[in-house]
This record gives sequence, structure tokens and C-alpha cells, in this order.
Amino acid sequence: MKKEDKTKEQLVNELVTLHQRIAELEASEIKREQAEQALREERDKAQRYLDLAGTMFVAIDANQRVALINKKGCEILGYEVEEIIGKNWFDTFLPERVKGEVKTVFDKLMALEVEPVEFSENPILTRNGEEKVIAWHNTVLIDEAGNITGTLGSGEDITQRWQAEEKALQAEALKELDRLRSELLANVSHELRTPLASIKGFASTLLQPDVKWSKKEQQDFIQAIDQEADRLSRLISDLLDMSRLETGALKLERANYQISEIIDSVSGRLANLTKHHQLQVIVPLGLPSVFVDETRIGQVLTNLVENATKYSGRGSPITIEVQPSNDLIIISVTDRGVGIPPGLQDRVFDRFYQAESIATGRKGGTGLGLSICRGIIEALGGKIWIESEVGKGSKFSFSLPVSKREEKVA
Repeated sequence: MKKEDKTKEQLVNELVTLHQRIAELEASEIKREQAEQALREERDKAQRYLDLAGTMFVAIDANQRVALINKKGCEILGYEVEEIIGKNWFDTFLPERVKGEVKTVFDKLMALEVEPVEFSENPILTRNGEEKVIAWHNTVLIDEAGNITGTLGSGEDITQRWQAEEKALQAEALKELDRLRSELLANVSHELRTPLASIKGFASTLLQPDVKWSKKEQQDFIQAIDQEADRLSRLISDLLDMSRLETGALKLERANYQISEIIDSVSGRLANLTKHHQLQVIVPLGLPSVFVDETRIGQVLTNLVENATKYSGRGSPITIEVQPSNDLIIISVTDRGVGIPPGLQDRVFDRFYQAESIATGRKGGTGLGLSICRGIIEALGGKIWIESEVGKGSKFSFSLPVSKREEKVA
């Protein structure tokens, strides 16, 4: 009997313990529900405040998904809120071309590598595929434990302002292009008239029936006509080359060459250009070959040397130097001329642009030579640049990739 009563007592104790546990669990559940309710109320309150804002608000969690968006954001994107929440912000609402850039900013914010930033002119994609440009201010979201849980961005739709600025820039660019074209036409007209006038003058002189010219005089006249004809030919060639570069129709006949071979091929022209200067050529032995168009590289060298003679004094040195640099060959043309001011250096390779001679204030040619040089070098996979200091001279350099084994001679 005692044993049975003891079993009942144990059963009662277990029931009491179970009841207490159930009560604790129920209390815990109530607290959890209360906490969740409080959290929902806080979120709803935050949502109401954000919906009243006149700017777009978007919260993105650590998984790059939209955790919150306000009414203004939904209006701009053209979606209902339930269609946005949970979607990957970068994959769904950003144009492909800016995803990487914006993700980098997001990652740096999450890692606290940068302060909250203004991320201006960031396009987003609306429901109908239209792009809206948003100016953002981003900050990080931190929980009670101090953990970063995501970012919050407030954005202003600046699409109309951006479009107006773009139109203004385009209008300014067109205005500048018109000015350059007008200047080109004036320069071309001058460049055409001058040799034509010389050719006409010397030819008319030779044809005068009442004057008998000596053989030496006739030879001088014919030589002058030949030089002026060459000048006209170069002008027409420049215009045709620029046209081909702009349309992508410039044909390149590539093969493997040593730079020394290319310099030798234009040595006569270079000697003629620098007859009033001191030309020095520095080419080290053992350089790898380059896979290029020999004629076009010769044209670039000739243009750069001619440019150097134009802006440097008689008797001054002009140096062509070739150097290896990793998988590149660097070719430089250096003069001790007047130099180019920093404000003009970024423009010297522009079409139709001519830097005035600081010493004389004169210009020469059509302003196409350096632009053609850039077009040729870039078409061959290289780059061209300038280093210059007023009063000390200029150094024009261009790079060419060295030949690869699989590149076969054309």
C-alpha cells in the first residue's frame, strides 16, 4: 500500500512539474508574441513615418534583399510594396552596367570601410524598364548587439535635373564641335589655298612666253611645285585617315617588326624634317618585336617628330628613344621646345585641336596629326600620352604590345 501511495506522489509531482513547465512555456510564448507584436508596431510606426517622407527610402539587409521600402520608393519603381520586399536589390532594380559599382559601395558600408556616402546619379530600373536617376545618402543599420544588419538609403529622384544637365552638356559639346569644325574649315581652306597658290604661281611663271628661264631656275620652280604638291597630298591623306578612323574603316596591315626596322624605313623623312635640328635615336639591342602596321607606325613617328620641330627652336635637340617595359615597347619623342601648359595637355590629341605656339602665337596644319596618331596607336592596342613643361619642352610617348607567339606574319 505504501509503495502504491509513493507512486501516486511521484505522479503528482511530475504533473505539477509539467504544469509549471507548461505555464513557463505559455508565459514565454506570450512574451514572444508580445515582443513580436511590439516589433510589428515599431515597424508599422517606422513605415508610417517613412511613407510621409517626400523622398525614397530603401532598407537592404545583409543578403542584399529589400527589407523595407516606403510609399515614395514604390511610386518611383512602379511596384506594390509586397512585390519589392524580399527581392535582391541589385539583381532586380539596377541596370547591369552599374551593379558592380553599387555593390562595391554596399560591401564597403557593411564592412565599415567607408563613412556614409552621397552616391549621386545612380540609375535604377522601374517596372516598365525606364531608368530613373537617384541621388542617394546611405547609412548602416545596427541592432541592439551592435551588429550591422544592412543599409538604409534615402534617395531623391533627380532624373529631370540630370536630363536637363545632360542636354546642356550635349548642347555645349555640339557648340564646341561646330566651333572646331568651323576652325577646321578655315584651316583647311588656308592650307589648301597656300600650296595651290604656290603651284599656280610657279607653273604660270614657267609658262610665261616672253621670259626665258635658266635651267637652274626651272629646276627650282619645279622643285617648289613638287614640294607644294606633297603638302597637298599630306593634307588630303590626313583628312582621309581621320574619316576612316571615325568610321572604323582604317585597314591595318600587321606583321612582326623590330622598332629599329620601322625607324630605318622612315629615316629619310625624319632626316628631312630635322635638318635644322639635332636628331638623336636611341634603340637598345635585343628588343622583342611588335605586331603592327609598319606604315602606320612610321606615320605616327613622322607626325610626332614634325610636331616637335614645329614647336622647338632651330638647332635644338629632338630625341627618339625606345625602351622595353614588361610586355610593352615604349617609344618616346622628346624636344626642348616651348612646352605645353597643363590646361592644354589633355586636349592636344582631340580632333581639330591645335595648341598655339607660346613663343610665336602661330598655328600650323589642320590640327589632325596628333588625333590621327592616337587613333592609330589605340587601334593597334597601345596608348599615347604627353609629358610637358612650359619652357622646357615636351615628351610624346606611345606604347605597343610585344608580339605573341601565335601572331603570324601577314
